[in-house]
Amino acid sequence: MQDTNLRDTKAELTNLKKYFKDAKADKDKGFLLFVCYGGHGVMKNENYVVFNDKVNKKRFFDLEYRINAMAEEYGNCCVVINLDCCRENITADQMKDVEAPPKEGL
Repeated sequence: MQDTNLRDTKAELTNLKKYFKDAKADKDKGFLLFVCYGGHGVMKNENYVVFNDKVNKKRFFDLEYRINAMAEEYGNCCVVINLDCCRENITADQMKDVEAPPKEGL
C-alpha cells in the first residue's frame, strides 16, 4: 500500500484481521507481519502516523497501537514495525485530530 489515506488504511487493517484470525484458528499456522511506514508522524506516549488528507478531520492515526493490539488479541504471529518518520510531540490541541480506536475490539 502506498500513498494512502485514512479510509484506505482502515480498510487494509480490516483485511489484515483475516490473517490474525486464521493464525489464531490454526495454531500450526503463524505468520510474520512486517509493516514499514515512511512519512510524517507525531507522538504522545505512542506514535501516530499523519495523513495529509484534508478530507478527513482526523489526521493522526495510531497505526502502531492497532497492529500491536491485534497481535496481542489473536496471537500466533510476530510483528515488526519500522516507523521511518519524524516524531514531533503532539500538542493537547492536536489530540482532537486523533482517530479514536474502536470501542469494542479491533
